[in-house]
Amino acid sequence: MEVRQTEQVGDALRQPRGVVFIPDVARLSIPAQGLIVRCLQTQEERPKIVVGLSGGVEQARTKGTLREDLLYRLHLAQVDLTTEGMRELIAQRRAQLAADEAARKAEAERLAAEKAAQMKASGVSMKSSRMRSKVAPRATSPKVTRR
Repeated sequence: MEVRQTEQVGDALRQPRGVVFIPDVARLSIPAQGLIVRCLQTQEERPKIVVGLSGGVEQARTKGTLREDLLYRLHLAQVDLTTEGMRELIAQRRAQLAADEAARKAEAERLAAEKAAQMKASGVSMKSSRMRSKVAPRATSPKVTRR
């Protein structure tokens, strides 16, 4: 999910998985940057956060558009893409993650099919378990008027 506006930050960070891409973190408000810091510090299950910064760190610091605590957290997790072999390593990691996710989905589908076969063999109908209850219309009381 790409986040370009302050209003999008909260919803994006609530996702337990996925990737949140913020092209220019300095354009977000200081409170929104605080949400990012809080997410990085406290949320055990959180999306991967990829942050860009236009103009450089020093420029954002002097303008006051980048929180110091966010800068510290980002500095700890900084990846230099110009390092020899880093891009290839990232591509391999993405491929491995995609393969793992495909295997998880295939296993979930296999288990669902197995459960459906067991239910069919035992005579349980999928439709009967999904019946909806009908709610009786609500009785209305007579209208009382005062004179």
